[in-house]
Amino acid sequence: MIATVNAGFMDEKQRYAEGYPDVGGMMHVVRVTLFPDMRIYRFASAGVPDDRLYGSPWWIGFSPQSTLRQLARVEARTLRDVARQRLAVPPEWGNAMNLVVCASVVQPLSAWSGTPRTARTRETQGSRYGEAWRPDRSITQLYIPGLREMDWATVLLPVSLEAI
Repeated sequence: MIATVNAGFMDEKQRYAEGYPDVGGMMHVVRVTLFPDMRIYRFASAGVPDDRLYGSPWWIGFSPQSTLRQLARVEARTLRDVARQRLAVPPEWGNAMNLVVCASVVQPLSAWSGTPRTARTRETQGSRYGEAWRPDRSITQLYIPGLREMDWATVLLPVSLEAI
């Protein structure tokens, strides 16, 4: 088994990766290792500091990113709209998803990988939940614990930012 620099964060952060049924997170999580030179991607809000862009634990790999781009072309929709729908990211969660961030892994990292859960947001008044955002369960996500706590710049190398 490869030693990873964030292994100590895995067990304590698994519950965040798994989220909560009908709220968010991932289903069927499995532990994976990300190796140096692998590229990872995330959808983010333009204009936020690098610590929020690269320190976030939520990412996707090359294949899911390519799949989302292909679906956007086939469906003649924006990449942002396809990603929001397929990954089940309601706008109320505060992510504008108008930027694609790419980074290269510098040191081996542990991550949780799984399929997105159905997401719901709480209505502003009361304790009721809004409409369900049902994800595409064929697309996997990554939850990489510890990026913010251990300084993301020691384990990720920014590759590109693409406004979408």
